[in-house]
Amino acid sequence: MGMELAVEQHDKGVLINVDGDIDTLTAPELQACLTAELKETPQVFVIDMTEVRYISSMGLRVFLSHLKRVKAQNGSMVIAAASKLVNDVFRMSGFSNYFEMTDDVESATAKLA
Repeated sequence: MGMELAVEQHDKGVLINVDGDIDTLTAPELQACLTAELKETPQVFVIDMTEVRYISSMGLRVFLSHLKRVKAQNGSMVIAAASKLVNDVFRMSGFSNYFEMTDDVESATAKLA
């Protein structure tokens, strides 16, 4: 199964809806999307993970490398509405210590207004 990305621009940042698996094959596409949306000014990245069923270590690396770039610009990154399985991967890898994670997309997108 592949992955689809949809990007919505907002006043303070961007909402990226991810649908599908984030693995070795799809991680480069996600990396390219995140890089294309990185601006010169601080911004908020909200990643809607509602439809993500699986994330590999390569996907985690993409998120971590992007988080470092966003934080270097005083921005932030929120992982929203991840499934229990994806949350468990973030937690067991220790990545949940680095990312703001919300249970729903609505509370995360409030940061974009």
